[in-house]
Amino acid sequence: MSSAVDDAVASAHRPLPTPITRVILAGIEHSRLGGVAGFMNTMAHGFLGRGYTVGIIGMKPTPPEEEITFERDPRITMRTVYETEPPAWVSLRRRDRLNRRKVAAFTAWQRSHDQAIERLRPIVSQWGPETLVICTQIYAMEHLVPAGLETGRPGGPFVIAQYHGSRDGSVRQKSIRRLRTWYRDADRLLALTEKDAHQFQQLDGMNNTGWVPNPIAPPRVTTSPQRRNEVISLNRYSPEKSLDWLIRAWGVLSPEFPDWRLRLYGDGPLRQDLAALITSLGLEETAFLEGTTSDPETALLGSKVYALTSQHEGLPLTIAEAAQAGVPSVAFDCSPGIRALIDDGADGIVVARNQLGGLVKGLRALMSDDDLRSSMGARAKERSARFKLDTILDLWEHEFRLLAGTSDAAAVRDPLS
Repeated sequence: MSSAVDDAVASAHRPLPTPITRVILAGIEHSRLGGVAGFMNTMAHGFLGRGYTVGIIGMKPTPPEEEITFERDPRITMRTVYETEPPAWVSLRRRDRLNRRKVAAFTAWQRSHDQAIERLRPIVSQWGPETLVICTQIYAMEHLVPAGLETGRPGGPFVIAQYHGSRDGSVRQKSIRRLRTWYRDADRLLALTEKDAHQFQQLDGMNNTGWVPNPIAPPRVTTSPQRRNEVISLNRYSPEKSLDWLIRAWGVLSPEFPDWRLRLYGDGPLRQDLAALITSLGLEETAFLEGTTSDPETALLGSKVYALTSQHEGLPLTIAEAAQAGVPSVAFDCSPGIRALIDDGADGIVVARNQLGGLVKGLRALMSDDDLRSSMGARAKERSARFKLDTILDLWEHEFRLLAGTSDAAAVRDPLS
């Protein structure tokens, strides 16, 4: 087994293509189960391997039950702004001024927020034109800007804002107003798919948009374990992942495939609810909540089908990671990113969101047909090369050149073509 860190930093250092020498990745938490923390870790090692100085900033500490221990090069500077989990934000309208409970809650939030801003100020003040800040989540920008981060300031850093969900998802999650407020003045707003970038531009007037997909980490396992009759999912146990749909589908399929198992890797607030659903459907012997795993690659390599039943996603790279392991996916059609990842019927199966019959049919097709599963898995693995780290790093450095004025927009091809 090779080291992911070794793989990520193995490329020879070469002259940097722009005056940018330092990259800062900022998000809500830097070690939490989920795609954004994984993205920051993978990209940090990639940038480090290309000769940049790299730092990662998490605004909040990660809850212990959802913390992932990433392998990290010690040259990557790690910071956490809040010392403890901050109080929840509370709106305080004029009519609430006499509500002592609300006033106290708002005051606690404001005090904690102000302290975090003051901790960030001396960090932000050190960033000059040699620095590029990648703000991976709106929450991080809501702290960095009050701490002094400005775009377009002479002598200041470059700022790229990222949105890891779909544009439609931002509307359903009611985060679109925050995005318009905090991302409008960034040097660039990067979506994960071309369709989402166009929608942010056309529907929200965001004229700084572009798009770069996220990478998959280089493979670490050199020998594949024997595949088992398993359908797996690597997702948080949270409402937006709607794993209850997958468990209900398993309730239909399990009697047909008694030698198959469903394994759900993750953790989150719905663990007890999902466990209760498994029990109520009598699936205790075939469906399992496995908790978090520090080795998702081995879990994928040992499985035969990957399933994703989210209500909304950006570009869910667990599908690409499954593809890299030769595992075809069945996924809800919940974002443009799903269609960018899966060529329906060729390397996986896309089903209508929240349609139990379609989900059952898609899973049954792959579980029952070894040849179909093998051919789709092989095709998926071939297409996963689009998301290799070096390919995505090239796209990011193209963005660096655009911001530094050393490249033109036509110099990069569509990475998903």
